[in-house]
Amino acid sequence: MSATTAQPEIPWVTSDIEITSSIDHNVQPARAYLAPDSAKRPMIVFLHAWSATYQQRLAPDVEQWAHDQHWHIMAPDFRGPSWNASSCASDLAIQDVLDAVAYARQHAAVDDSRIYLVGCSGGGHFAMMMAARHPLLWAGVSAWVGISDLAKWHAHCCQSDVEYIANYAKHIASACGGKPGSSPAVDAQLARRSPITWLKPGLPCILDINAGIHDGHTGSVPISHSLEAFNAVADPADRIAPADIAIMTSERRIPDHLQAAPEDPAYGAKPVLFRRSSGRARVTIFAGGHELLQKPLRCWLEKLNDQR
Repeated sequence: MSATTAQPEIPWVTSDIEITSSIDHNVQPARAYLAPDSAKRPMIVFLHAWSATYQQRLAPDVEQWAHDQHWHIMAPDFRGPSWNASSCASDLAIQDVLDAVAYARQHAAVDDSRIYLVGCSGGGHFAMMMAARHPLLWAGVSAWVGISDLAKWHAHCCQSDVEYIANYAKHIASACGGKPGSSPAVDAQLARRSPITWLKPGLPCILDINAGIHDGHTGSVPISHSLEAFNAVADPADRIAPADIAIMTSERRIPDHLQAAPEDPAYGAKPVLFRRSSGRARVTIFAGGHELLQKPLRCWLEKLNDQR
């Protein structure tokens, strides 16, 4: 008989919990680590990608760092993958994220002034939506390679000969009741579930938008979605010209006349190529693809938290 090696206990692992929706009383799963500390602690809310669920480990190194700092961690499901009517930035899904925050506040000592939101891809789409719809809740929102306009993304996916990207167009139609232009009701749903509809200048929360310049070519979401989301919240003088957005998106290069990007060591081997700020918003284009870079995210969280 062979001996069984005991696995080391990891006392801080996140646990599956159930949270009842305050709208339809549907029980939604979430993954959480609530620090047992009685002192009020910051919290990070992680939003899973388009086709994922709350079980996705979006940024494991950042989770480890957050635990080491005695921060709370919450990863709600918000109705699962974004291909049904109750998901994809629906009012139900939005309330699920709010209910997850309320659950943490009820069951742990959460510092309400230091609640941070992070999302990548479909989670980036949802993070921008939450920043626009409920900006006063967040001390900072970090959106990576997100979708800002569902109708435009549908058109991009329809033109792709990559099967998994083409399937996203079917997901959008399934969630919104049909293809863009098929009816006024469908177009209204596409608009309502798109951050670009809600993002406005003077956004009161910090919004940090990141995209890899090769996305849309080697990945699924063109960087125009991030650049146009920034323009939606930027002061007119800070907006990026549509012609420059077109060049960056289609040619994967930064126009020569734009200001040189600042050095940011956190991005390492995938350096910053373009960065612009306006008010409380910032957009960064880095030398990468459809991805979240964990070290820049952690450095951003550290700096932001130290400033509060």
